[in-house]
Amino acid sequence: MYVVQKRRIIMKVKIIKILYVILAIGGIVAAIGSFITHSHLLEALALGLLGVSLILNSYATYLRLKRKIAFFYISIGVIAIIWAILIYH
Repeated sequence: MYVVQKRRIIMKVKIIKILYVILAIGGIVAAIGSFITHSHLLEALALGLLGVSLILNSYATYLRLKRKIAFFYISIGVIAIIWAILIYH
């Protein structure tokens, strides 16, 4: 039973890793686009994508290591998302 649970956690972590890498790449592209076009919409999108990517990365780290430090990075991701919302409005 323990082996099955461990495999499920490993699969979750792999899926989350792929997702947060895709979101981070999208955030980087949006940040470069924001720098080139000086668009606040792209800046907010970049911050939002990078914030969500950081949250997913921290959650994957928490699933793997079960350390409390992951919640610090989750809070940074939430702050980035709130900042993106404030920039957009």
